[in-house]
Amino acid sequence: MLANLGQSYRLVFSGAVLLALVDRGMPRDDAYRVVQEAAMQAWREGVDFGDLVKASAEVTAVMTAAEVDAAMDPDQYRAGRDVIFDRLEKLEF
Repeated sequence: MLANLGQSYRLVFSGAVLLALVDRGMPRDDAYRVVQEAAMQAWREGVDFGDLVKASAEVTAVMTAAEVDAAMDPDQYRAGRDVIFDRLEKLEF
């Protein structure tokens, strides 16, 4: 899974970064523009989306690099997996 995320320049996290920027007070239109520009640059140039976001002055005005990393943590997408598997194991077919 992590290899696939790396091959996509971690663009899958653009939505999480957008929401984190808005949560920290950036107007949604500005957050969308910043994220969109970084995402398009990552895709065109084959560079990591997270590195571009963390290099943005607009982002660093409202978020630290650690907060960006937290927004891009793949574990947040796997957080509920144990609950799901527990429920599946209890199902009777």
